Formats: sequence, structure tokens, C-alpha cells
Amino acid sequence: MSDSLAAIDRLRGFVADPMNPDAAGWVAEGLARYLEHAADGMRLEEALGLAVGRDAWPWWRLEQRDRERDAARKLVGVFGGDHRHAHQQVARYASSRGRVAAPDAQYSDPAMQAVHDYLQATGRVPDAAITLRRAADRDS
Repeated sequence: MSDSLAAIDRLRGFVADPMNPDAAGWVAEGLARYLEHAADGMRLEEALGLAVGRDAWPWWRLEQRDRERDAARKLVGVFGGDHRHAHQQVARYASSRGRVAAPDAQYSDPAMQAVHDYLQATGRVPDAAITLRRAADRDS
């Protein structure tokens, strides 16, 4: 786990239980670091350890990528590993009921549920079947 992902987990822990002395101490240390170095250009996300390097993805993008890959794996798995058929079903669904389906829609058909969940996670139809296969094959 990257340092920024560990830091966001600690921040979430503080939000969930601000009275936890370990979490509150960590936030207080980060705020003190920020107050001490803000005039030197330190940003709050740097002080809390949430910032990433120049070539790294931010924590929110990493989490989104993981959600997209998980949804792609589930989708391709439901269609027996046939990424072309899965892609066709996503495109078909998105062009019809997907435009009007509620975000929390529940389907009795596991394949339709996987298609719906994929579109909710990604917000888009993959450009090509190979895009879906690559996302499903990658480890998060």
C-alpha cells in the first residue's frame, strides 16, 4: 500500500472516530507540520501525507481504478471470460435502459446486474472489447 493510501486510511479512521487518541494525534501532528511550513509552500495534503509524487496517481484515482477493475473482472467473469460478448452487452445496455436506470437498480439476472454495476463504476462504455479485457486482467 502506498504512503498516500495509508494516510487516507488514517484520515478516514479519524473521521469515523475523531475521539480516538491515535487518529487525533496523527491529524494534530499533520496540522502542526502544515502550520509550521505553510509559509514555505507546504500544502495541507503534503503535511498529512496525502500528496503523491509527480508521476504517481492520487489516492482517489487509485481507488477509482480499483473499482473499475473489480467491476470489469466481475463483468467478464459473468460472461464466462468472453470479453467481446461482455462488451456488446455493456454497449447494448448503455444505449437503452442504462440511460434511465436508477444508480442502485437491482436485477434478478446476474449478467444484467454486472453490466449495470460496471457502468455505475466506470461511467462509460469501453472503447473496445480489448479495453475491457485489459482492465479485467490487471491486478489492482
